[in-house]
Amino acid sequence: MSSNLSVGQIISELRKSKGSTQEDLANAVRVSAQAVSKWENGHTLPETALLPLLAKLLNSTIDAILMPIIVEEGATIPFGKHQWRVLKTDGNSALIVTESVIEQRAWHEEFTQITWEHCDLRKYLNRQFYDTFDPSDRARILETRITDCDNPWYGTKWGNPTVDRIFLLSTAEVLQYFGDSGDLRNNKRWYWKSQGDWRNDELVLEPVDTTTNI
Repeated sequence: MSSNLSVGQIISELRKSKGSTQEDLANAVRVSAQAVSKWENGHTLPETALLPLLAKLLNSTIDAILMPIIVEEGATIPFGKHQWRVLKTDGNSALIVTESVIEQRAWHEEFTQITWEHCDLRKYLNRQFYDTFDPSDRARILETRITDCDNPWYGTKWGNPTVDRIFLLSTAEVLQYFGDSGDLRNNKRWYWKSQGDWRNDELVLEPVDTTTNI
């Protein structure tokens, strides 16, 4: 649910997406830069009379800036062009995952050992896919620090922690929210002789279940 803080985050992200400073926005709506700072820090809300102009300047709508997204764990909500399942709520934020597979994409275009930090799938999710959301929705997507263990199926090293807006569920999160299918215990692998490395028993394109925090 939106609060002063979440409204302020939306205003801040929309302003930054236009390349404007707090002073630029303040001058456009004829308030002080300190007033804009207080909005973005969650100390105050914009006066009602300023909302139409503010929404116009930010290429948004009053509803998109102020209307709360009310979510409950287990619920399905529309966000952007997709339906999302709410996995967890925490104050003004929620962890959500796409209700259906968006498309099939490989972890990386080249068949090689590569970490999440450098893989093509991460670039796609946080660039092309992220850009499909309109500015108001992008302003609601929070940056999240991502850490995980090595991939138990492919043996891929996870690598360094990253900060992402859209990401895949970790193995632990899959087990936590969707249960244990037994695949980890019954894992089968094959040996790729040309590389002298262990791989899974078949090469497939991974379906993208996209995950994000709002």
